[in-house]
Amino acid sequence: MLSKRQRTVLQVLKEQKDYITIDQIAKKVSFSPKTIRNDLSQIGQFLSEHQLGRIQTKPRKGIRLFTTEEKWDKLQSIWQHHDAAVPAEERKCKICRILFQNKTVHMADLEKQLYLGRSGVEKALNDVQPWLESRNIKLHKVRGKGLQIECSEFSKRLAYLDLYTQSQANKNLGKGIMTGSNSLDEIALYFNGFNADGVVCSLNETEKKYGFHFEYHAGQQLFFYFPLSLLSAEQVS
Repeated sequence: MLSKRQRTVLQVLKEQKDYITIDQIAKKVSFSPKTIRNDLSQIGQFLSEHQLGRIQTKPRKGIRLFTTEEKWDKLQSIWQHHDAAVPAEERKCKICRILFQNKTVHMADLEKQLYLGRSGVEKALNDVQPWLESRNIKLHKVRGKGLQIECSEFSKRLAYLDLYTQSQANKNLGKGIMTGSNSLDEIALYFNGFNADGVVCSLNETEKKYGFHFEYHAGQQLFFYFPLSLLSAEQVS
């Protein structure tokens, strides 16, 4: 099965009406050309094995995907069946992050990012909506625009913290501030790549200065709210 990155590369190829270079693909998906070359080899093999299309390379022109809508629908069905095993909580977290990070989200965008068909996305949204409503967050479907959320900044921050806490629930992170790379990666997921290194340094300095360690849950909340507060301030300014 293709990785999520490889699916994204394949989606880029599908959206192209003509040839596209490896460098152009690399720029679109934010990975190196070397990584894309390796991915294209595996994608081509996958398509060939499942008879779902082929990738053609032409010198001085680039790469192009040749498939049919019927085969593309079959490919989507394979992905949807594979992703059915994704835990509901993990999918809920991802959907909410997408909704919170964008003023308007189109169904087609969710289909691409979740690797689901329209019916799969609609079911996932129906599953998420009660959770949002329980936190005073309304999900609107605006005709001609897409999906939008309506809530106070306070409700949004509490929801963010709940999502983050759930994602960390099964991780034994020990005592004190979470400084591991995995924790930073988790934080970055919620803030479109926000660099939390400065926040970590500030919290660590506070612990050293006063000679104590933040209790785990207190440290977790501070670690999460600092980037959120800074991001909100940047958006206002």
